[in-house]
Amino acid sequence: MALSIYSPVSEWAAATSYTKYDIVKYNDKIYYATRDSSAASFSTDNFGGHTTDPFGKVPNTTDAKRPHFFFTPSYGASIQNQPRTKITQFGEGYQQRIPESVNNILLQGTFAFENRSAKEAKAILHFLNARNGSEAFLFTPPEPYATMRLFICMNWTQQSQFYNNISINAEFMEVPV
Repeated sequence: MALSIYSPVSEWAAATSYTKYDIVKYNDKIYYATRDSSAASFSTDNFGGHTTDPFGKVPNTTDAKRPHFFFTPSYGASIQNQPRTKITQFGEGYQQRIPESVNNILLQGTFAFENRSAKEAKAILHFLNARNGSEAFLFTPPEPYATMRLFICMNWTQQSQFYNNISINAEFMEVPV
């Protein structure tokens, strides 16, 4: 069977063997196997893709879980900081600068996922495609910014080097909480 991000997702079933990066549906949420497993009950120890939101309840729902991008990027991430500042220009070159809002420094980063297997690439691309460029998700960027934050991804590219050697570049933009 071809690995397609558009294939229907099966419901999780007890005592079924799952391999790393298998995609399943459980309680109307999509999860990705984080390791090979077979269990009698569903456990987030074996599946990633949703986690409790550290910022509180997800808006417009009664749920406290939010999509979680848990895949680890390759080294060499490019992270841009561009504080949003209001500048008032006065005579003789004087300026007054103030932060535009409470969250005026939001991260923007390009993260590479290089040399990934076809199965892992499918899981990454499935996650990004499911968010549709509009749904925010939790992600922990690499150090020195290693704190879970809320991001969106509106742009990603995939390049197939050859079978089981796929690279993905994704542009993440932090959104205010």
